[in-house]
Amino acid sequence: MTMKTGAPRQPFHLGMLFNDTRYRARTIQILAFILLLLAAAWLVDNTIRNLAALGKDFSFGFLWSTAGYDISPHAIDYSSTSTHARAAVVGLLNTLIVAAMACLTASILGVLAGVLRLSDNWIVARLMTVYVESFRNIPALLWIIVVAAVMSQAMPTPNAFRGEHPTAAIMLWDSIAVTNRGIYLPTPAFSQSLGPAPDVLGAFDLNYVAILTIVALSLIGHRGLVKARRAGPRQNRSAPGHVVEEPGRLCVADDNPPLRTRLPLRLSGLEGLELHRRSAVAQCLHRALDRAEPLYRRLHCGNRSFRHSCHFEGPV
Repeated sequence: MTMKTGAPRQPFHLGMLFNDTRYRARTIQILAFILLLLAAAWLVDNTIRNLAALGKDFSFGFLWSTAGYDISPHAIDYSSTSTHARAAVVGLLNTLIVAAMACLTASILGVLAGVLRLSDNWIVARLMTVYVESFRNIPALLWIIVVAAVMSQAMPTPNAFRGEHPTAAIMLWDSIAVTNRGIYLPTPAFSQSLGPAPDVLGAFDLNYVAILTIVALSLIGHRGLVKARRAGPRQNRSAPGHVVEEPGRLCVADDNPPLRTRLPLRLSGLEGLELHRRSAVAQCLHRALDRAEPLYRRLHCGNRSFRHSCHFEGPV
């Protein structure tokens, strides 16, 4: 009886790292990773040598030195005498504010554009189709650059809104100013400030911490009130929904309210970002509604046939 045996395996040698397909991909990846590490080490060593030649150390101690420049707007207290670390926090908060407002604006306008795209009006539907397809296929960065270039050339400067005879007017009951440096909106001005935050809270302001706390308690109280209404028609008046009611009444009834609004809160970069995002939202909504329509028709026809087979009476 004879048995078939496979070909004997060749002993491993260095040439197989490139000639054998089993080792070639991993060998190339390892070599590329080693070259990347060597390039990074060379850059770090070159930077350290150049800084040493200038008499400077390679450290992050500059974050605690004076910045020497202004940032507008700033959600927290900031001046030119603040540190670079606080300036970084201000820039991060400004980015988050612009991103949040862009998401909100894009969601609202995107839903509106998606619904109008399904309108029976031929002109409205075609206009929304052109709008969605044109904005959706263009990168958001390109729209930001185009909008920034147009606003810097077409919009007035901030000095045009000053003086006894300004050449530019503020829109919407003197609350919004559109300039070549951005859009200025009202920002909270606390006439009865709670003071700076302790070191535990870091760079946050106690006024904004109080507002966020009230909003959180309002959501918790609303949830508790909804649960109480579902449980029975009458519940105790000391439900969680009444926790934040009195502070709101006190703030409204006070002749000197602790919260006012003032200009400016600049939102530059929001326009181009929300133009692209709201078109994407409209496209997603249009696809969802198109897919839901045949499903609704099938369910509707199935419901009618089921009623007819069971001899149900009444409207479908």
